[in-house]
Amino acid sequence: MYLGAHFPSDVIFGIVFGLIFAIGLSMLFDKISNKLILYAVSAGIFIPFMIYFLVSANSLYADFFKTFGMVLGLVFVEWFETKYVQFDTNVAIWKRIIRIVVGVLLALGIKSLVKLTYQSVTILPI
Repeated sequence: MYLGAHFPSDVIFGIVFGLIFAIGLSMLFDKISNKLILYAVSAGIFIPFMIYFLVSANSLYADFFKTFGMVLGLVFVEWFETKYVQFDTNVAIWKRIIRIVVGVLLALGIKSLVKLTYQSVTILPI
């Protein structure tokens, strides 16, 4: 929107659609006890598109590959957390606050490291 690429209505619709989609998937995820079924359905939806986009090899589809990678990462993290970490959110409020602060500090640290790594890289030569 700030670059003039989208109308405000586009942004508002995207936010509303994203919220509805996220809430719906969250409710679906809570209802299904066998997560393997959910993963299989997700793969069944993504794989045909993945094959099509690989065959057509158009740079316009780069966002799809990023999204697919994000979904694969989410599936892996969910499996890893369930099997090994078993993170509990029912803890005292002070522990929740510490987790938030540590999470924000880690995110800012990673952002700074990535920024330093790519500081000298020119994306668009001027």
